Amino acid sequence: MAIRMTEEQFEEKYYLYSQELFNIAYGYTRNVQETEDIVQNGAYKALRNSKTLRNPEYAKTWIYRIMLNEIFGFLRQPKMESY
Repeated sequence: MAIRMTEEQFEEKYYLYSQELFNIAYGYTRNVQETEDIVQNGAYKALRNSKTLRNPEYAKTWIYRIMLNEIFGFLRQPKMESY
């Protein structure tokens, strides 16, 4: 049986990867504001679902997958024209 992470442990792990996650998202968007929105939404979803992570040793992969899903979801959204 796997040991589950506490919310505090998860936050520590997430903090370790936060700059790298920002860089990945920025690589797709090339827009700081959009990147910040994506990373914030991804962090919220990851934290909200952190109790479903069964093996703490897969935390990094799990967080990255959530972030990539956020990025690709954002990129699929229709863009509004600015005038």
